[in-house]
Amino acid sequence: MKATLKIFTLTAVLLGFASISFAQSTDNATADAKATILTALEISVVHDLDFGTIASTNALQEAKIIAASGGDRTGAAYVGSTYSVGEFLIKGEKGQAVNFSVEAETKLTDTDGGTETMDITFTNSISGTSFTLNTNGQTTMYVGGTLKVAAGQASGDYKGTYKATVNYN
Repeated sequence: MKATLKIFTLTAVLLGFASISFAQSTDNATADAKATILTALEISVVHDLDFGTIASTNALQEAKIIAASGGDRTGAAYVGSTYSVGEFLIKGEKGQAVNFSVEAETKLTDTDGGTETMDITFTNSISGTSFTLNTNGQTTMYVGGTLKVAAGQASGDYKGTYKATVNYN
């Protein structure tokens, strides 16, 4: 029995050393690191939004310019035919999805030092809030809106600003 126990113990020790001698103590793997760089987005004003000349009346008027190329205008007592839809040129990485937003509203203020104002609500020429840049990495965005001209609005030149913003999806 003693001999069997010695053989068993010796076998266990040899097998223990055998398994230890084949085990690896370290291992490693190599992985990639990646990045994609897109062309910086640019937005520039091609034409300001200009409702043109409007005659004041005894009733509230809503002067509207449609947000499209050539943007028709409707709804007010316009004088003359000079007006323009807001137009922006957007440049970036071709084929990339871009978000476009314009402020919801702003005020035009009498530039002659008066305190009179008029409200504008804006619309733009895209359905939803995003679009894809064409194969040249560009698109044109049009901005129109509705100008509320109060009954008996004071005469003068009115001006205001609004912000248009673009960013990649």
